[in-house]
Amino acid sequence: MNIPPHTRGNAVPESIVGAGTSQVPVARAKPELSNRVIVVFVALQLLDIITTLLGLRAGAHEANFTVAWFMQLGPGAGLLVAKFLGYLILVVAVATGRTRVIRKLNYLFAGIVTWNLVVLWIQRMGTAGQ
Repeated sequence: MNIPPHTRGNAVPESIVGAGTSQVPVARAKPELSNRVIVVFVALQLLDIITTLLGLRAGAHEANFTVAWFMQLGPGAGLLVAKFLGYLILVVAVATGRTRVIRKLNYLFAGIVTWNLVVLWIQRMGTAGQ
């Protein structure tokens, strides 16, 4: 079998792995959860709390019915309950090795924080003319 010179001594290329009569399974590494993903998650949670409280103060309403239900305890207490559940999801995802869940939640919360900022901007523009 001719092995290209640039691959000698390295891992077997995928084009060669399946060659022959039997196929060798290629193990794929499980994606690791970096500290950066967790830091981004925590930062987005804090930004969500801040932007939500600012939005409520500016006259906006909570759009998520579950969080709005928690807010019957009070805005701060309701957000803390919601964030506690978010951190519980983080702990379970890390413990079970479901790292993609955290990455997807980061995209979700980046969208939520962006939405909160848009609502704040709209609220600000609405009161600027009054």
